[in-house]
Amino acid sequence: MASVSAQKKLRYTMEIVAVAFDSEFRKKLYPQVTLFQDLLGTVNDHATAKILFRDWLSKSENAEEKAFLEGLLLAEKRASDDLRAGFLATWTPQVVSGLKQEFRAYH
Repeated sequence: MASVSAQKKLRYTMEIVAVAFDSEFRKKLYPQVTLFQDLLGTVNDHATAKILFRDWLSKSENAEEKAFLEGLLLAEKRASDDLRAGFLATWTPQVVSGLKQEFRAYH
């Protein structure tokens, strides 16, 4: 799986050069890359939130605050797990192969 940073670079590069390519590039390939980059970014956002909530939880001494943070942490874990599973269900070897083949047309 590509990193969030690598996907962002690809997406932004595609935005810059899109006008130089045919409509297939702009209407099919770019939206696919955008979709996967958005999904991966959302997964990363939830992972970052979990780290933040764990840090706050470890520093908290207030029982109510700890309970609240534990709830937030559980919600983030569930959301993260669901999104990650969804991403991996759509980011299949067939999809990767198809994207590679589409990109080769512009190589």
